[in-house]
Amino acid sequence: MVTIVVGTQGKLQLPVINSTEDVRRALSQMGTISSEQLLAVEVLWTPQASGDTLTSEDMVAEYPNLKLV
Repeated sequence: MVTIVVGTQGKLQLPVINSTEDVRRALSQMGTISSEQLLAVEVLWTPQASGDTLTSEDMVAEYPNLKLV
């Protein structure tokens, strides 16, 4: 599981994510943010420890609104 948090000045309209193409489009859109507008970027990995894994049951329990793309 990867979460990307982006802080910008102004409004960033990302597409609703329903497919891998939507993910690509959103990442591409984030890549066009100018350095003047970009305040922060943080990438969060779950699980964080090397060798740790999440089972399918863990994923459903921790992220019930997760969509498979």
